[in-house]
Amino acid sequence: MARNETNPEKIKYSYGLTKQGKFFRKARAIVIKDGKLLAIRIDYNNGKHHYLLPGGGVDDNETIKDAMVRETLEEYNAVVVPTQYLDKQYYNIPLEYNGKKFVSHRIDYYYICEFKNFSNNTEFGIGEEFKKDDRTYTKVELSLEDVLKEKPQNLNSMCERTYKKLVFYMKTLL
Repeated sequence: MARNETNPEKIKYSYGLTKQGKFFRKARAIVIKDGKLLAIRIDYNNGKHHYLLPGGGVDDNETIKDAMVRETLEEYNAVVVPTQYLDKQYYNIPLEYNGKKFVSHRIDYYYICEFKNFSNNTEFGIGEEFKKDDRTYTKVELSLEDVLKEKPQNLNSMCERTYKKLVFYMKTLL
């Protein structure tokens, strides 16, 4: 699955980072609760689907771990503690901002996180990023069997190496 970006604010932010020669850093939480991976399933109107791991952009004033905690709370209402670095993945996304084409250079940092509890916050997917007409978002818990059925590209557009590390980690929990 090719990565893309459609959010105008994220494209503007990406453009600013590129002009400064910086990477767009993203934090991704690998949260296992009762042997299952917490994820967000995205179902498209065309019948296709994929999964996102909780996480998102790292703000200028926060660490990768801080961003992971914040994003997991915002997107999944889960309170977590990052405990172990798993992997990082570099990739590029060609974009356009105000008629100027550029390439956004990005890094996803994957950390294993300890699940603490669910927050009392009843909102899911704070902000507009989880409100789109052509898709629906659902919080899910994936078993190891479920993860093995999916291609790495369907799991957060994960590279093969990161996917194998995730599977290995889940197997150690059995």
